[in-house]
Amino acid sequence: MSTTVRLAASGPAADEPAAALVPDPEQAAAVAARGRLVTVLGGPGTGTSTVAVGCVVDRVRRGERRLDEIVLVGPTRQAAARLRDAVTA
Repeated sequence: MSTTVRLAASGPAADEPAAALVPDPEQAAAVAARGRLVTVLGGPGTGTSTVAVGCVVDRVRRGERRLDEIVLVGPTRQAAARLRDAVTA
C-alpha cells in the first residue's frame, strides 16, 4: 500500500535548517502517514524537507525501521546533504 500526501505552500523559509523546524498540523499528519511507500508532494516552501526528516526520525524512534533500511532522496547533492545532516543531528 502506498500513501501520497500533498502539501500546500505555507511552510517556513526554505533556507531554515530542517532539523530546527516544527511541523504544522498538515505536515504532522504527513509524518504520521503509513504505508510501504509514502510520497510527499510539494513545491519550495511547503515543508517537504520537514516532513521527510520527520518521517525518518519518527519511524526510527518508534522502532518501526532502522536507519539503514530507509532511502531518502533530495533533488540535488546539496539538498541530500542537508537532509542527511538533519536526520543524523
